Amino acid sequence: KHAASASVGHSASVHKAPVQRAAMALRGSAALSLGFLAAGAGATTSLCPKNLDPYMGEASPFGWPVAPNEWQFASPECWADKYPLCAGSRQSPMRLDFTLTNAECRAKKAGAPGALANQARYRALDGGQTVTVSKYMRSASMVGILGSIMLKDSDGHDIEYEATSAHLTAGGLHTINGTAADAEMMIVHKPKYAADALSGAVVVSVLFNKGSSINSLFSQMGFRSDGNVDDLAGRSEWKAPLIIDLRAALKDALQGVSYSYSGSVPVPPCTENVQYIVLVAKQSVSEAQLTALATVLTQQLGGLRKRPAVARDPDGICREIAENSLDIVVPTSSCSV
Repeated sequence: KHAASASVGHSASVHKAPVQRAAMALRGSAALSLGFLAAGAGATTSLCPKNLDPYMGEASPFGWPVAPNEWQFASPECWADKYPLCAGSRQSPMRLDFTLTNAECRAKKAGAPGALANQARYRALDGGQTVTVSKYMRSASMVGILGSIMLKDSDGHDIEYEATSAHLTAGGLHTINGTAADAEMMIVHKPKYAADALSGAVVVSVLFNKGSSINSLFSQMGFRSDGNVDDLAGRSEWKAPLIIDLRAALKDALQGVSYSYSGSVPVPPCTENVQYIVLVAKQSVSEAQLTALATVLTQQLGGLRKRPAVARDPDGICREIAENSLDIVVPTSSCSV
């Protein structure tokens, strides 16, 4: 098991040198993923899609100006045939499984619940924010400067990561001890002084479960409390009816437990340079709002299926999970874990 790691990004010019070294190392692995047209390893079956257009008409939130298109959500087992990194050892989303009995499978306790609360600087967006249905992420998404989060590199230096997009999915991606949430929002961050997230991204995942409460964030994005979607029917984008306030929406979740692990872009090309921070406290959302989200995504995208969460111990050795950590550690080694 390789323990090599590198830090990425920085919030002060005095620390740019280590950032640049880490960025160059990570860009090497990111560049591998841009071989969208290169044949990958793996067994191709007759069920795998053929002759798809190589690119889709939207940018990747992880930094590529165009997103790869030679894959389908309906056949994640085929992804590695075209995109070899999808068969890697640090893939996402992951099953956050703490029922495994090996001692190494215990979460590494790095801090107290709420450790992230003072590190996050999310904000209320200006009115008129555009919400877009993303084919690539199979989500309702919004793009812009959504705030930031301050974390630590391996030397204890502050690193500011800027939130550049958020993606709300119907049905959770991660599971915790086998249970998925009813919805999940992935907030994608890049190092503040980087042009994009190709050198290493941070994704903060927020979980939602069906409850009796109307969720303000869903309402702000246009998913009404009565479940009516007539005003969104047939539309791939719309103006948010209310000011979107991520700061208020994430306040309770940031006060709770978080799990951090090193993973990948959750769709092809599956580059393994993403740090996930999963906020465990599930936020309540009404059944009608969940239905509205699912209806809109189904109408526009033809379904809700996403990549199933991958096992934490595919080779019998657990991937590390840190509890309530402020640290960013993105491995540069692609060796098996």
